[in-house]
Amino acid sequence: MVTAYHIFWTNTTISAERKAREGLSCGFGCPFYAVRVIFAPLLAYTGKKQTEAAMQNPNVQYIRTKENQFYMLYLQSGGLFCRSYTKKGWTESRFVAQGAVSFCAALEGNTLFVLYAKADGSLFLTQSPDGNHWQMQMLSQGGQILEQVQMYFRAVGDTLHLIYPLPTETAGVMELMYTAYHHGIWQKPYKLDRFVPFGRIAFFAHTLGEAHAILYYKTARNTISAREILFSPFTMGSLNPVLQTGAACVDFSVLSGERRIHFLAVLRGMFRNQVIYRYKDQEALSAPKTIWEDGSCEHCLVFEEGERLTLMWGGGGRTYRCISENGGTSFGTVEQYTAPFPAVCMKGALIGGGRPTAFECYGNKAEGGLPVLFPMTPITKQEETMPMPPKKTDEQKQQQIGELMQLLEARSDEIAAVNAKWHAQVTELTARNQALEKENEALRSALQAENAQPKLPVPIQAEKEDS
Repeated sequence: MVTAYHIFWTNTTISAERKAREGLSCGFGCPFYAVRVIFAPLLAYTGKKQTEAAMQNPNVQYIRTKENQFYMLYLQSGGLFCRSYTKKGWTESRFVAQGAVSFCAALEGNTLFVLYAKADGSLFLTQSPDGNHWQMQMLSQGGQILEQVQMYFRAVGDTLHLIYPLPTETAGVMELMYTAYHHGIWQKPYKLDRFVPFGRIAFFAHTLGEAHAILYYKTARNTISAREILFSPFTMGSLNPVLQTGAACVDFSVLSGERRIHFLAVLRGMFRNQVIYRYKDQEALSAPKTIWEDGSCEHCLVFEEGERLTLMWGGGGRTYRCISENGGTSFGTVEQYTAPFPAVCMKGALIGGGRPTAFECYGNKAEGGLPVLFPMTPITKQEETMPMPPKKTDEQKQQQIGELMQLLEARSDEIAAVNAKWHAQVTELTARNQALEKENEALRSALQAENAQPKLPVPIQAEKEDS
């Protein structure tokens, strides 16, 4: 059950003494004291476990910078770990936190922020500039853990905006809440909507700008809707259904592009699965288009690079793709993806920038969830840079110059010998050519003299008769 709302918020300004005693900085210039109050009901929830879908794995998240540098955060054996992609490949797992049971990540500039929870209900915020060195802060202590802790936050100016889910009295239904922290005051949480979580993932939140985001969540069992949010000033857009179907949604992928929002879903029918695509632009929502039908579709992903939009889906060890060169208006033929691709894959949230544009990433389960498909730029580390050669002294420079001069003289002698040999061969060939020309001239003169003499007739002898 959910505790009454008045426990979750406060309108009182936190004094400077109290900030110094209990407040913690979150990296955006505001203390996190009141976060403990806001998340108290979230940690006290003991609802039923959501059925696991084929969508994102909440235990793995990928962070990508605008330079396509990759980090991977994941939970394993009761700990939170981080790996980064360098010139030598993927680094070994680096320990971030012990006892973490759930987490969510964010990228602000070049700094990684991770909010994670422990089994006893404690919440922690940790941050790192490089994925190696982490600074941890406790936000709340005690309480009973919820099976999923998810938060989406944006810092706009001196205000911290938070969106998070809360359970309701109805099993399998949650409330999407919003609050903001400004000048030491937490605003009263505002209920955005009631929704049904996506399996272990409660909702999707995509950042469109510094103060602009769009939320995707299920408003009914088989209805996926979108709602835009402006943080400064806070404005909530209308609710727009993007996918309504009588079939169960096996997987769902969305791409919030610059001109269009692209939706790709795998729907499970009685005998076959369908891959459905549609887009939303400023004018209207396009009609659903069936891209593929098969009995073994299990996952899907949509990403974009310029005007080239790629749809991918697969299952049963096979992966297919379909490409559009005009942003989703029309598609080419469906083809089997023949490049190396893991036989058993998973998906995790992709946070940050880079190209191609995507909000999810495939991972290879056989290799611990390492990302595949997207290009990666190695992260340069100080220990991996090549050492600079030592500066040479004047004596060493003079010695090197002398060696080069000797080598140049030897090379000049070799070139002169080759030139002399070549000149002798040319002289000999010229003499032989002149001798042959004289011999040919003599032969021509003799032939002309022989042709000038008169020819005598040849006498004819009569044959003798036989006696």
